[in-house]
Amino acid sequence: MKSLRNWERSAPRRPGRPPRSRQARWRALRRVARAYRDERGAGIRTITAALGGAVPERLVREVLPAVKRRARRRRDARLAALRVHVAVRARDALWSLDQTHVGRGVHGVAQQALVVRDVATTATIEVALGHAASGAEVVAVLERARAARGAAPLALATDNGPENVNADVAAWCTRHGVLPLRNLPHTPQHNAWVEHGHRELKEATGLGKGVVIGDPAAAERLLIDAARRIDANRVRPSRGGHTARALDAELPRGYAQVAREDFLAECAWRRDSYLQSAPKGRARRLAERRAVLDALEHYGLIQRTRGGAS
Repeated sequence: MKSLRNWERSAPRRPGRPPRSRQARWRALRRVARAYRDERGAGIRTITAALGGAVPERLVREVLPAVKRRARRRRDARLAALRVHVAVRARDALWSLDQTHVGRGVHGVAQQALVVRDVATTATIEVALGHAASGAEVVAVLERARAARGAAPLALATDNGPENVNADVAAWCTRHGVLPLRNLPHTPQHNAWVEHGHRELKEATGLGKGVVIGDPAAAERLLIDAARRIDANRVRPSRGGHTARALDAELPRGYAQVAREDFLAECAWRRDSYLQSAPKGRARRLAERRAVLDALEHYGLIQRTRGGAS
């Protein structure tokens, strides 16, 4: 009985292995963090092997999520410090054009919405629904946008898709004195302005991946109506609490702030100068892009900030 009473009075032991001390976990965390950095984001087994048994795999599994969270925070902080924000000060100085998947037809063919957006005001100028656009179709949409706004923009932001980089679109830009502002390869954030508009249109209409579009004409009208409602009613904190329609009425037109010929000449001079040290490849594309943005900033049409500071 005495033995039974002593057993009942003793503190019950938790099943399983005893917890590791804080110091042991901290040492493991530091070792796993170094291995994660050296192995460039490898997985559990690779890191365990790289540590040569210094940290058991079970403990690697425990601490690796915290290591990954810390690495993501540091990466995001570095990117935020390097990120360049472009604020456009005049309407029709810069348009942004792109197409996005909004569903499939009854026979399974993908349906794409081609959208033109004014970067300064966030107004959706033109929307067209169809299959993957050709250069001629892009030009048709740009012509309707030009008619709606009264003139072409000074610059046009696009990605490097074949519908945008072709003889038809190049001829349209030359004819109307528009400078192309193309993304660097694999850098979609360079044309994020219209990407934001895609998301809003899909949320407002319910169109997008997995949707079957039985009547393309009705779907296009749905997109156009949604764009008009958003432009008229959605307040933009990033634009001083104004709607796109209000900004369209208030902001000056870019082509009225500077003669188009002067703008083209300024950009050509800068491009030729920059290309002397960047003759080909990615460096050339970056120089061409920099020339357009520098010319826009030279005439006060945009303001760029890096990491939240001027």
